[in-house]
Amino acid sequence: MIDTTNQDVATVLVDELRAAGFAVARAYDNRSMKSQMKVADKSGARFALLVGPQEMSAGEVTIRDLRSDDFEQTQRRVARSEVVFVVAELLTKS
Repeated sequence: MIDTTNQDVATVLVDELRAAGFAVARAYDNRSMKSQMKVADKSGARFALLVGPQEMSAGEVTIRDLRSDDFEQTQRRVARSEVVFVVAELLTKS
């Protein structure tokens, strides 16, 4: 989980994903997005969920597939309320 809002927006989302049975990691030390993406990639995570100011104001989350050859083409913004469902759906397709 990558949160660049400095408002701890992702905490509830992390809890929801964990309650749904997903393994979720999150940095809590206000690292830059680039730094958080490097950590996510090195961890072996399949997806990075990004919550930045734009996503927060739109009520959305960006889901980026870290294992794709072209992650810019395999990222999508989804409604915040649909994140758990979409992640589950993406994992069953892979």
